[in-house]
Parts: sequence; C-alpha cells; structure tokens
Amino acid sequence: MNKELSLISLIFNPDHTPEARQRLENIIEQGLDWDYIFKIIVLSDIAPLTCYYLSRLKNNNIPDWFMQKLNDNRNNTITANMFLWKNLRGVLQGFDKENIPAILLKGAFMSDIIYENIAMRSLVDIDIMVKEKDLLKIDAILKNNSYAKIKEYPGEILYKKETGVLYDKLPIEIHYKLRLPSEILILSDFLWNNPIIKETNGLKMLYPSIENSLIYSALHFFHHLSEVFMWHCGFPGIKSILDIHEIITIKNDCINWKYITGFSKRYKTRHILYLSLLLSKLYFGTRIPENFMRSLKPNFIKKMLVRFWMKDYIDIQTSKNTICARIQAQFTCLMLMENCPPRCFLRTLSRIYKLIFIKNAYKRNNPDL
Repeated sequence: MNKELSLISLIFNPDHTPEARQRLENIIEQGLDWDYIFKIIVLSDIAPLTCYYLSRLKNNNIPDWFMQKLNDNRNNTITANMFLWKNLRGVLQGFDKENIPAILLKGAFMSDIIYENIAMRSLVDIDIMVKEKDLLKIDAILKNNSYAKIKEYPGEILYKKETGVLYDKLPIEIHYKLRLPSEILILSDFLWNNPIIKETNGLKMLYPSIENSLIYSALHFFHHLSEVFMWHCGFPGIKSILDIHEIITIKNDCINWKYITGFSKRYKTRHILYLSLLLSKLYFGTRIPENFMRSLKPNFIKKMLVRFWMKDYIDIQTSKNTICARIQAQFTCLMLMENCPPRCFLRTLSRIYKLIFIKNAYKRNNPDL
C-alpha cells in the first residue's frame, strides 16, 4: 500500500496514542500527492468524514487548498442530505398513513444513529427495507411524491424524482430482499429483529439494530465486490468497510457478538463476514474481539485464499489493471460463498472466464501494459 493510501487508512484509526499520532504526522510530512489523495477520497465518497478527522489534527503540512476542497465537498453533502431527508419525510408520512413498516438502512442509519449528524455521512440515495407484500402500496405512495420507477433488480427497486433541482432528484432504493453476488438472495427477516425506533418531529423512524446494521454493511460490501462501478479508484468498497469500522468503534460496548456469530451460522455467511471484518481490522485498525474472529475463520484453504487475495488487494486497485481486480474479486466471491447453488456457481465461473478473455484481448492490443 502506497503512502497516500496509508494516510487514508491512518486517518480513521481509533488508536489515539501519541505514537499513533506521530506515525500519522510523519506520513503527512513525507511530501504526499494531495491531488491523488483528494481524488481517492471524493471517488470513494468519504470526503465529509475525512474533513472532520483531518480538521481535528490541525497539522500545518496539510495544504490549505486541500482542506478547503474537503470543506466545500462537506457543504455540498449537507445541502444534498437536507433535500434527501426532506423528501424521505414525505415518503415515510405516506407509509405511516398506510401502516407500512419500513426500516432505514446504510447512510440514513449512519447519519441518524451512529453520528447523529447529517454532515458526517454523504448520501447518494436513501435505502429502505420493506416487506414484499407492501410493494404495490409503496409504488403508489412514491408516485404521489413525484417518484418514478427507474430500474428493478432481484430484491430491490430504484425510484427517482422526475422534477426538481439536482439535489432534489437523488434516488430512493426500495429493498425487500438482500442480494449477494451471482444474484443469491438472503431473506431480510433478520433486519426486523429488535429495530431501533427514533421519533423525530412526531414521525417514528425504524432502523436496524446495531448488530444487524453491522451485518448488513458486511454483506453490502461483499455484494458490490464484483460490480464494475466499484473499480473506479484506488480504494474500492471503502465506504462499506468504513461504515463497519465506525459502527464498531463508536458502538463497541453495545454490540452483541454472540448474536452475529449465530446469524453467520444460520445464514451461512461466516466467510463473508470474516472477509469484510478482516479488511476493516487490517486497514483501519478496528478493534474486533479475537474470539469472535476465530468463530468466523474459514477452513485452511479458504483462509489462505483470503490472505492471498488481501495481500495485493489495494496495490491491484491502484493500478490500471481493473480487469485483473475484477477477476480476483469474482474468484474470491466464488470461493467464499457457502453452499452456493449450482446455477450461481456456474454463473460466477462464466463471469471469470469472460473477464479472462477480455483481459487477454486487452493485453494483445496493449502489449506494454
């Protein structure tokens, strides 16, 4: 991992000892490529949180223009989030009138429950988990709020506003099942267990429990491992991994690790959780109980695969060879899925062969790569 990515990693490290702070200060003094760092941070969509942590350092070696750009991005995030929350309130009021239960996921959960500050977590959309039986009612409510159905995937539907200013057109994603690579669906029943209920201005909002949000972030990272849009920069998946890190760091005393272990066994997701949590631990220094990690650890062959995959994970992503990165991710998805249905296994395997074919064709046309 290069020094620029090492800096991003250390910014969020919870180890606030003088030695750790000095290590961070030493990297900042090494003459970094701040343009590259800014590109990574913005493309990874973590500028507001980075701005918050760096502003606390008060280090004179951080360029003023860099901090100003981060602050501008943070202000844009606040504006966008205000529109999203305003639109969300109108939608939830419609749900409430029809007695439709809905759970707010990901960014909304992080903003309202973890940070309690809408400026800390950027939202490119609002993710809402609902029950499949309510989809027709939900479609009517969203249409009444000027939303139109844009795309439909297995387990989720994307809606977007047809009118309004730019920030007013940010989408809402309706989920009714969880989707993993190769379109494996997981029942979302667990998200309804012991939800967090928060009342704001007379409107009740439901969020997953801390444990279920942690699980959801891990599954979400794994789902997007092989998606094309995740390979546009040098730190793919950082937003989901950072969510995992922040949930554990801020709510560590509230987490029931035995519940997560039980979930991983019931839904056969031990290896998926292991990979996501291990990434968080290695890159951000997340403090995860060792006995819990041991309970998730895969067998020797899969463990070696994970270690091999993670060894060059960041370095591969910072190179231009994104096809190799996608082959690597697809292969890891294939190996980590427990009791994978044959059709999903074959679909993922076909994607790997297709990517290898593209890679070889690309290499013939670009021999110097």
